[in-house]
Parts: sequence; structure tokens; C-alpha cells
Amino acid sequence: MAVKFQCPFCSAYMQTARFDNGEGRCRECDAVIAETEKHPLNPVWAMHMKKKFDNFSTDGAVNRCGHSTLDFREMSALIKQECPRFTSEGLIALFAEADTNGNGVIEFSEFLWFLHDQAHPAAPIAIPSCCTAPCPLNNGGPHAFKFGLCRYCHACEGKMLHGSGAVANPGGRGGCQRGGKCMFKYGRCRKCHHLESTF
Repeated sequence: MAVKFQCPFCSAYMQTARFDNGEGRCRECDAVIAETEKHPLNPVWAMHMKKKFDNFSTDGAVNRCGHSTLDFREMSALIKQECPRFTSEGLIALFAEADTNGNGVIEFSEFLWFLHDQAHPAAPIAIPSCCTAPCPLNNGGPHAFKFGLCRYCHACEGKMLHGSGAVANPGGRGGCQRGGKCMFKYGRCRKCHHLESTF
């Protein structure tokens, strides 16, 4: 049931964040890593969602750790309960997007992150013109980076860019509170933690 997550600011690994006042904070560096309580790192929300997940897992199938999984039929029933007009093609695409490890079933951690990503889509990170290689799994479109990995092909953002992988804000409003320009990595300034998408 636990989700392993690496903090984009201090690189600490965690399964849960510290939640207060509706925000989740890293247990090591205290940076805000979850801006809502409906987040996979919130153990209270995760337990609530686990009950719903288990109710839809009707065939008794489990993964190698003994946790229940959802197959296509079960996931389709869950989605159709919320959105009855969903087409078959839409269900297939949604299932493929949620099944991030490609094993043909949705595990609970995939389910949590899928729900979170649907409610809070990643703001695409602008990458320099020298890194415009198309993503092979995005129909020739660009890579869409979130937490340093392309959400389609999982290519590391740092390998696509020259240098350390940090993306400098190209615009004129890039003054950092801590001096110089904001230097973005994983969608946040490495110095002042400002969100790149708000510039």
C-alpha cells in the first residue's frame, strides 16, 4: 500500500509526507511536496482510497506482494461509475496510462498516482531548443517531464539537457528571492522552491 517517493528538493525517499494545513511537507527538508490533502503521500487519504480500491477488486487477483489489483474490467467499472459516458477507446487509453509498469493490471500505488495526476495534471516543463527530441511514446510529441522523468517514456530529464539537468527560467520574470535567476529542477526553483508553472 505504501508509495515510495523521492523529494525533488533534498532527494530523500519517503512513503508518507507530514501533512498540516492542507499541505504535505518533506520529512527531511520541510519543503512543500503536496499542495492538497488528496495526495498519495497522505496516509489518511491513501487508507480511504484503499477501501474503495479493494471494493472494486472482485476477482481476488493479487500482485507479488499479496495486494489486490484491478484488471481492465474492474477499472472500467470504477471509471464508468463516475463517468458513465466513457467510450471503450477512452477506457483503453486511460487503463494504459494508469498501468505505468505495463503488467496488465492496476496496482494500488499506480491507482493512487493516477487519481492524483488526473486531478492535478503536470504543468509541462519548458525545455531548451537543444532538447527537442520527440518522445517515442507520445506519438512523436514532446517529452512531458514530471519529477524529472518523462511521464510517457520515463526518460530522465537530466540526460536530455546539458549540464546538471536544471532548467533555467527563460523569461524576464525569473528573479529569484535568493539572488540571480531561478534555476528550475523538477518544476521548482532549486534555491527558493518557487513553482515554475506560476511564472
